[in-house]
Amino acid sequence: MRRERCVWWLARVEDPGDDQVMNRMLTVWIDDSLEQDERVLAHMKEAEADAEDPALSVCRAMWEVLKEERLHISIPYAEQVQFSVPANRRNPGMLFDLIKASALLHRFQREHYDGGPDLRRDQRRLRRAGDEADKK
Repeated sequence: MRRERCVWWLARVEDPGDDQVMNRMLTVWIDDSLEQDERVLAHMKEAEADAEDPALSVCRAMWEVLKEERLHISIPYAEQVQFSVPANRRNPGMLFDLIKASALLHRFQREHYDGGPDLRRDQRRLRRAGDEADKK
C-alpha cells in the first residue's frame, strides 16, 4: 500500500508553523515509498547519462515567443468563482494567477476571433457545464 506524504514548499524558513507561511504555499502530496524512491533514482541516473533532450530547445523557443510581448489576460468568469473561505485573501490571487498562466501557455492552441480568444464560447461552455452539474 502506497503511503502519501505531504511536502511543504515554504516561502520562508523562520517559523514553518506560521499562518502567513501556510497562506503562501501550495501543498503537494507525494508518494515517498521505497519503490518510488528507486524509480526516481533510476530516472535521475538515466537523465544524467543521456544527451540533452531535443524537446528542450523547443521549450526554450516557446518561452522566448511568450516573452516577446506583454499581454493583458482577463478572466471573464472571475466574478462567478466562489471561495469557501473569503477571509483567506491570498487564495483568489493564486488561483487567478494560475488561470492566467495556463491561458498564456495555451494561447496558441485556442481558437481566435478579432485577434483574441473566443471568450464568449468559453463562457457558454462553462455555463452549460454548470447547468449540467446543477441537474445532478
